[in-house]
Amino acid sequence: MLGDVIDYWDDGRPGADLADAVLTMARELEADGLFRDPDIEPLTTGEIRVLRWVHLHGASAPSAIAAGTRMQRSNLSTTLRRLEALGFVRREHVDGTRVLVHHTARADDRLDRVRADLEDRLSSVLAGIPAADLATTTRVLRDVLAAMERDTAA
Repeated sequence: MLGDVIDYWDDGRPGADLADAVLTMARELEADGLFRDPDIEPLTTGEIRVLRWVHLHGASAPSAIAAGTRMQRSNLSTTLRRLEALGFVRREHVDGTRVLVHHTARADDRLDRVRADLEDRLSSVLAGIPAADLATTTRVLRDVLAAMERDTAA
């Protein structure tokens, strides 16, 4: 059983338990194919990460996107070319030397559909869990991610 991965160790390491749970959940979501909606073109997790980052932070330099997504610049460059070809981002040349990457309305629509697909996939799984527990779990995960970001920046 999937939940057994957490109980297996029982060694008083809650951080490791949390990481195991998050990684197991991510693998399970990817195992069936990331999305069930047949109209969503397959995107890699890296492409989705870049789309989300640009959506959250607005027009950004490739160096900022690479740092924020923890991608190598060469991988980011390949990812941006593909996203641009799909119409999800556009590059703007500023002052002849700088490049800013913008997300498009098509990217906004795609991210909305991705979130709707994930909600649909998890709705039956989460149905028996009280809303307050889900809200607490989400808040704790946000806090953990924020702390990880601060730790990485230091």
